[in-house]
Amino acid sequence: MKREALTQKLLVLGVDGMDPKLSRKFMDEGIMPNLQKLLAKGSAREDMGHLGAMPTITPACWTTLATGAYPGTHGITCFWRQSPHSLDAVVYNMDSRNCEAEQLWNITAEAGLKTLVWHWPGSAWPPTSDNPNLSVVDGTQPGSVNMGVAQLDWEKIIFASEEIKEIQYAPKLERPA
Repeated sequence: MKREALTQKLLVLGVDGMDPKLSRKFMDEGIMPNLQKLLAKGSAREDMGHLGAMPTITPACWTTLATGAYPGTHGITCFWRQSPHSLDAVVYNMDSRNCEAEQLWNITAEAGLKTLVWHWPGSAWPPTSDNPNLSVVDGTQPGSVNMGVAQLDWEKIIFASEEIKEIQYAPKLERPA
């Protein structure tokens, strides 16, 4: 969708894990009117999808969006990376210091544009520029989401299918002592 710009300001809004087909369906049914209003005043791909990266997981996709580089170039390919200190350990990878490509916000700040990065996962925190035009609010993860540890058996897993009429959860396993 193309529109003439009404302002020189830009807002990039991303929702991690938001399904474009369901979002379109819910907007058409009037369930998501605020998103519909945002799209009416802004722009998006016709299918509301994104041109993502492989693997299609949070750190790789968000960093690809922030840099324009594929994961093999920017280096953020997973939630974890091999520890530089031990072959038996992995370390959390959602850290801007692991990103090997320039983030868009550093470029806009250098160009003199006031830039705010708010909770951008994967490659925003800690800030890699001390430019006064750049403000970065922690982008590692939302406070209520514990992505720092794998807890598959503690998390509820929802099996998605149009055939399923009610939500089914995987059984909760007791944590070993």
